Amino acid sequence: MARIAVISDIHANLESLKSVLDDIKKQNIDQIICLGDIIGKGVNAHECIELVRKHADIVIMGNVDERFCENPEEFKDDKLEHMRIEFNQSLMTAEDMDYLRSLPYSTEFYLSGNLVRMYHSNPKSFKVNINHFDTNFKKKLKMFEPGEFTISNKIADLVVFGHLHYQFMEKFYNRTLVNCGSVGNSGCLIHDEKYNAEPREIVQAHYLILEGELDSEDKSDELSIIFRSVNYDIEKELESGLNNPEFEDYEKELKKARYRYIQREKETLKTFGYKFEDEN
Repeated sequence: MARIAVISDIHANLESLKSVLDDIKKQNIDQIICLGDIIGKGVNAHECIELVRKHADIVIMGNVDERFCENPEEFKDDKLEHMRIEFNQSLMTAEDMDYLRSLPYSTEFYLSGNLVRMYHSNPKSFKVNINHFDTNFKKKLKMFEPGEFTISNKIADLVVFGHLHYQFMEKFYNRTLVNCGSVGNSGCLIHDEKYNAEPREIVQAHYLILEGELDSEDKSDELSIIFRSVNYDIEKELESGLNNPEFEDYEKELKKARYRYIQREKETLKTFGYKFEDEN
């Protein structure tokens, strides 16, 4: 049985990445797959790229990896995005950026008879909106469909992706949709001080382990999906990033699991029929 570790959304958090790699060493892992967004948010972009290049067997491009390697002058009318791109590029070498630009969009393989497809956010393009929150299952089925950048034109049985920064698994039409969570920027989209628990587990580093027969199309083989949560030194990570121009937002995300654009995401959820406090 092969054991495959799937990591994603490191976001330049060096302490969380080191802790996850240490945990992976203890799990008898045969292969590490990274689903992108190595950079952004934290200040250790170069160091995280080096570790991913050293340890991951397959690395997929994330939307931030792509965007933050673009020419910042194309965003001169958007002061915040212009600043973010310039700042992140100051943390990387030219070789780092060439590496990120060279990454593939997706990967796929058979595991215990299941066609497994992995990508960062959706199978089509970073510019295509296939929303994982959609309550229409036929629309959500598009997450399993092939796209321009997928390896095959087959419909997948098991999809693993990142981007959302929290782990979940959903099953419909005899298919399985899994989010591996975030190594470096784990969060929770639903917050209310009246109901919130302490975010102890939420703010840990998260990743996924798949266990099955690699390259086997025999559907009688067993397949297991294992979610892992790992403690890391949040204070040490924050101490290294005092020059971060968005330090306060980053600190809130790491300590309280509160995404900086949480209100925008809440409004998106409402459009799909999700209800919150005092709503019938």
